Amino acid sequence: VSGHRRCLSGHRRCLSGHRRCLSGHRRCLSGHRRCLSGHRRCLSGHRRCLSG
Repeated sequence: VSGHRRCLSGHRRCLSGHRRCLSGHRRCLSGHRRCLSGHRRCLSGHRRCLSG
C-alpha cells in the first residue's frame, strides 16, 4: 500500500503524513509515531502499528 501505511492487527491504517490510525481512537502521533489507546505502537521507520 503505497502512500498509506498498513497497520497490523485489524483494519487500522496509518495515513501518510498525519500517521493516524483509522477505525478507533488509535492515532499515531507525528514524531513519536505511537498509537494511542492500546498497545499498538508505530515503529519509527517501518511506521507500522504493532499489536502488543
